[in-house]
Amino acid sequence: MRPRVMRPFDSARQRVAALRPWAYRHLSGQSAAAGVWPRRALTGLGGITITASAIGIATLVDEGCRRCADFWVCVLPIYAHYKFVDKISHPATSPERSAEFERLHDIYSPIVRDATLRLRGYYLKVAQFFSMRDDYVPKQYLDWAKKLQAEAPVALDAESAKRCVAKELGLGRVEEAFKDWSSKPIGSASIGQVYKARVRSTGEDVAIKVQMPGAERLFRVDIRTLKIFTRLAFPWAVDHISELEKMFESEFDYTLERENMEKVRTNVQKRWGDRVIIPKTFPELCTRRVLCMQFLDGEKLVDGMLRRIRSAATQAGRDPDEFLSHHLEALRTGKLMPRTARSARWRASVWKMMQRARGADDINLPALMEQLMRIHGEQVFVDGLFNADPHPGNVMLLHGAQSDGIGLIDFGQVKELSLDFRVQLAKLIIALSRRDEAEVVRLDKAWPVGTG
Repeated sequence: MRPRVMRPFDSARQRVAALRPWAYRHLSGQSAAAGVWPRRALTGLGGITITASAIGIATLVDEGCRRCADFWVCVLPIYAHYKFVDKISHPATSPERSAEFERLHDIYSPIVRDATLRLRGYYLKVAQFFSMRDDYVPKQYLDWAKKLQAEAPVALDAESAKRCVAKELGLGRVEEAFKDWSSKPIGSASIGQVYKARVRSTGEDVAIKVQMPGAERLFRVDIRTLKIFTRLAFPWAVDHISELEKMFESEFDYTLERENMEKVRTNVQKRWGDRVIIPKTFPELCTRRVLCMQFLDGEKLVDGMLRRIRSAATQAGRDPDEFLSHHLEALRTGKLMPRTARSARWRASVWKMMQRARGADDINLPALMEQLMRIHGEQVFVDGLFNADPHPGNVMLLHGAQSDGIGLIDFGQVKELSLDFRVQLAKLIIALSRRDEAEVVRLDKAWPVGTG
């Protein structure tokens, strides 16, 4: 007799088979007609057991499946609870409904935060994106999401990063090309870490961006998972997720990022010189997963702004945290928003004169904001090549010899615009500034689909 070949999930089938006689006796009794539904139930039980076994094995073996299961276990109960409040317990607008949603935000925000930090990947990128939506995202989620713009958790330690760099550059040891490698990362991204080192041959300080092994595959698994959830919860946003997926395609190729960085750097420095620094790159030390660039000595824009606001609060004799909260609320509601570009420039000039009169060595925030808007506007309308991910974590206030300048980093998402698109966009912005509703409608209807 040939030995029987064991197939996957045989143990599950055997367990279900062992249950059948007992279940049939206790559920069906003596009636043959009554035996139909127990047999069907047991067949379904067998299918569920086999499926559960398959999922369990997959999550143990495959990291992508584990992440997918982790996402659904976390998100589905939260989504169901929010949906229950929205549609069943508090469907009508009322103070009680608002209070209930605030309670849900308090309960689930820490859970979502912990899951985001644990899974990283695309979920971290989504959190960074929503951290800029103060008009939409609840405060409980914003408080931790904003920190992720520059404080993503470390997932690749210094020794692992060195091994990755050595392998990518074809070196026996990373010390053949670099020295003074930092023990801790100076920056964290959704798919990699940034370490400081020094080029052994020239002595130049550099920042080395290292992509985590397997990041691209896990990112794609995360995107597929979010697409499924979006179809379930927010069908209207599926196209937006697809567009974001296309945008992130270039993030995994650091050679493309290096080329984009050099192009934007050439365009910006023609107009701004040393006032705006985009790091130069070292092509011979770059690969698809390693990007070696000039190190910029400075602080994140957000850190500089917070320092300035806290300093102003101390000088005014107010509690820094209370003052900061009031200032951010005024920004969010538009109370500090100038009506025109001319009034914004006037405010900047007044602020600068006040700072000089007080002898304060501080950041001229209005002038800085105008400068950043002008730089970005020139990239969009003049060059047709711009950074499509200009969140505050990608802007630096420089120290040392370049203390009056700003640094722009992270060009993983660069978008190129055709001349026709730029002309139409310029017309639309002019119409919006003039509040010409008829022209806005006309331009919107005339806008060619798929241009860009």
